[in-house]
Amino acid sequence: MTKKKYDIITVDLDGADYWLNVERDSLNIIREKFRYVIMFEVIEHLENPFAALTNIRAIMKKGGLFLGSTPNRFDPYLFLGAKIHEDHNYVFDKLS
Repeated sequence: MTKKKYDIITVDLDGADYWLNVERDSLNIIREKFRYVIMFEVIEHLENPFAALTNIRAIMKKGGLFLGSTPNRFDPYLFLGAKIHEDHNYVFDKLS
């Protein structure tokens, strides 16, 4: 049986392999192309999500997979009185 090796590179605030601003910095400094990029519960905090996604796309392999999530403007908890976190710059809906 052949074992597959996977390398994980993090760009995060805590214990990161790289300290980059995904909105302003070129991610090409990493000098790799990635098959998968995962970004959960981040995009709503950014000032320029379009720039961030453009930069991420530049380091993805052709046919790569981007997995992301963000709170939904139509989350049932919001209708029950929950509040959107104060440091969210954007609140996305199904269209956006």
